[in-house]
Amino acid sequence: MIKKCALLLSLLIVACTNNDDSENVFDIKSFPQEWELTGMSGGLSPVLLTGSDMTWQETLTLESDGRFLKVRRFDEVRIEGAGDFSFSEKEGETYLNLTYDSETILIESCTGEKLLETLFMPTTTSLRGGSAPCDGPGLYYDRVK
Repeated sequence: MIKKCALLLSLLIVACTNNDDSENVFDIKSFPQEWELTGMSGGLSPVLLTGSDMTWQETLTLESDGRFLKVRRFDEVRIEGAGDFSFSEKEGETYLNLTYDSETILIESCTGEKLLETLFMPTTTSLRGGSAPCDGPGLYYDRVK
């Protein structure tokens, strides 16, 4: 009887396991990649703004040729910035480095670099960046493609 109960319990666990293959599995090496700004913190403030509460909306597209395009929209204004990107690793953590073609207000960084923006990649579907350490916004992106 105990063996039958154990077998039945095992079958029940297997049957209830979610094997939904419809979820996106993103490969860091597959392109194009589309990222969307999904959250914004206000500098030293712990408040996280999302959706239409954010100061602006933004997308970042990474192409297979090593180029990127960042588009920021607020009110009726659209600003674009482009350049080259690369991934790097430091102490086992992955970073996305954006090197812009020219100076732009789109660059959110505290490093003092005029053309470089670096974003931390905690997972293959999320990026974290911004200029929060120097009282600017903290920016949170999610991969959508």
